[in-house]
Amino acid sequence: MSDIRAAARRVTFDLFARGDLSLLDELTTPAFRNHGQTPGPAEADGRANLANAIERVRTAFPDLSYEIEHELSDGELVAQRLVPRGTHLGRWRGERPPAAPRR
Repeated sequence: MSDIRAAARRVTFDLFARGDLSLLDELTTPAFRNHGQTPGPAEADGRANLANAIERVRTAFPDLSYEIEHELSDGELVAQRLVPRGTHLGRWRGERPPAAPRR
């Protein structure tokens, strides 16, 4: 596996699925910008913005896990098609969790 694919998997599994924010500086550059679905406060720098997004996702889905269905890489670019799984236990995008946890 290439170094860039290994790094992308660490972002998926270590940062998001495990919530290990101590890896942010290692896995992102100072110029990093988060353009994902959960970008966080506009005034935050890229790393702080990503940390905020991860914390919100992990609070809403504390048992979050991912399965990689497809992964492609070309030079410094990696694309992953992921299947997320988790139990909705905290507020997510303004929605409270369901009365009975569901997956």
